[in-house]
Amino acid sequence: MVILQNERCRLATILHTRRGFLSAPRILGQALVVACLFFGGCDAFNPAFVSLVSTDGGTSFSSLENVPGHVVIAFINNAQMDERLIEYLRGPGGVSLTDAEWQSIRPRIRFRVQVTFANGTTMPIEFVDGSPVIDARFNAEIFPDLNRNTLNNVTLTCDVARVEILPGSQIEVFMPVELLQYERRDVTDARGIVIQTDYTIDERIQPTFRQLEIDTLDADGNVIVNRNIDVRDVPAPVTQLFCGSVIAIIMEGELDAPFLTGVDDNPSYDRDDAATVNTIGGFHSFTTTVR
Repeated sequence: MVILQNERCRLATILHTRRGFLSAPRILGQALVVACLFFGGCDAFNPAFVSLVSTDGGTSFSSLENVPGHVVIAFINNAQMDERLIEYLRGPGGVSLTDAEWQSIRPRIRFRVQVTFANGTTMPIEFVDGSPVIDARFNAEIFPDLNRNTLNNVTLTCDVARVEILPGSQIEVFMPVELLQYERRDVTDARGIVIQTDYTIDERIQPTFRQLEIDTLDADGNVIVNRNIDVRDVPAPVTQLFCGSVIAIIMEGELDAPFLTGVDDNPSYDRDDAATVNTIGGFHSFTTTVR
């Protein structure tokens, strides 16, 4: 049987040192996970999912009979938004939120895990967590994926053998603003010297979920292209689980949007600027802990 809980169950705040983030003890974060899930620190169960655990024909994901205890999988979204992106969203005619809501705003993250049970059967689970914010210039209703799900933790029976990112799936972040892609053209004189640089809008990319890419390595394991996630910071598979295990998949990082300085005050970039294009969405990392 699976129990789905409300996304407003905010857990630990754990920051990271890689690529400019701060770090706090992970032991504290793990303790808060347990306290939140088992001692009433979270909101009540989401009524939308009550039917999944009802005794009168509700959906069951048990693969072994009469297994006592549970295994919890929790997604903890500690990612932040870049200050310039927030400033743009808050600009004239922008998103209307209270000061408290702006203080707690988080990027909206989506990914899927695969749970493998002791008998070899598998079950995919989609986690979505973060603020469903979008540029006020767009109608949020035309982006149904933005509000499709609000699941950030599940409780499973104890026959869980393995938990991992669903093979072949993507980790995505919602870009809440339109991105203007520019084409650069250098004007040269008869000697080939650049006398003028012109930019023209090549494409308008509407707000959407964007895939977070893993850094590209060479044959020796050295990073040759910086993207969004270091290979060391991808969620690790979890095995050898026991009744009462709490798996926390903790995301840290910062969502940012590029701004083409001197060309446009809106989120924008030069399509031929590979260093910027490769890192759109910001730098992020994942830590998987088990208690």
